[in-house]
Amino acid sequence: MDEIKLAIVDDHEIFVESLSQALSNIKGIKVVFTSNNGLDFVKHCEKSEVPDVVLLDISMPDQDGFETCKRITTKLSSIKVIALTGHKEKQYIAKMIRSGASGYLLKNAKIIDVVNAVKKVADGGLPFNNEAIQVMFDIYKETDGNIAVKNDFTKRELEIIHLVCKEYTTSEIAEKLFLSESTVSSHKNNIFAKMKVKNAIGLAIYAFTHGLLE
Repeated sequence: MDEIKLAIVDDHEIFVESLSQALSNIKGIKVVFTSNNGLDFVKHCEKSEVPDVVLLDISMPDQDGFETCKRITTKLSSIKVIALTGHKEKQYIAKMIRSGASGYLLKNAKIIDVVNAVKKVADGGLPFNNEAIQVMFDIYKETDGNIAVKNDFTKRELEIIHLVCKEYTTSEIAEKLFLSESTVSSHKNNIFAKMKVKNAIGLAIYAFTHGLLE
């Protein structure tokens, strides 16, 4: 991907303006849309240019980040959602993950961390902060019946599952396994279909909860 089309949705106008200016100076990222409301963003995506990635706040008027994320990932699955919020509570993280978010960052993150997250998620990676990663492990520990289902996946698919869970991006997996990026993407899509999940975070949670990881 030569240039990542990015949207920023947050009800704090000064924050949106500052973040937009900072990210507009980053090579390879183009801010194509900003909004102070999740509902406006959904309407924009249904009628206009669809971004590759959106930085999405959770607490907003009219339509919060949970509902916005759910509607976007259901109707426009090509858009990767990164929650950028002040909420670090487990219930917020878990609900955002279940709504389809592909990443989770706190607003005290450095600009370089936001940039890296945008680039990572656009390349099929998992940009999650430490709190979100801990939630994934908590979900794993709280799940009953961790039955291994490794026979459902090929050896190559299991290799890719392990690398995704280690936060490798699509291009990094391709380089490590000496495959093309399109081949890795094809394997990942097959894995998603078998697991009945939509994205890399769904894959990771499935892998944790079904005993696929050693």
